[in-house]
Amino acid sequence: MSSLAPAPVPPPSLVERAVGGDTAATGLLLKQLAPGMIRAARSLLGATHADLDDVVQHALIGLVQVLPQFRGECSIAHFASRIVTRTALAARRRDGVRGERRDDEVDPGAFAVAPA
Repeated sequence: MSSLAPAPVPPPSLVERAVGGDTAATGLLLKQLAPGMIRAARSLLGATHADLDDVVQHALIGLVQVLPQFRGECSIAHFASRIVTRTALAARRRDGVRGERRDDEVDPGAFAVAPA
């Protein structure tokens, strides 16, 4: 299977069982959706992003938390991709805020205390 091949589509019965609270079905669903979610996070953040694994983990947790509200108006893979996209974009925004708060141009010697 090529890396560009689409992820297998989970059967509707698996999705229904997971939405209904079946933990075994939820685990299997996550195993099927995780590779696509990882690819999406990598494409949004870059393969070397320091928080890539954390972003994917937060997205998987988010998916499990909102799974009971899944109405089936789109595919479960699309639903998961929206969650990972929002999670990755939030991480990028946080990185931008952190980047703006750097004090690289501050001279540490300017704060030196004169000996008493």
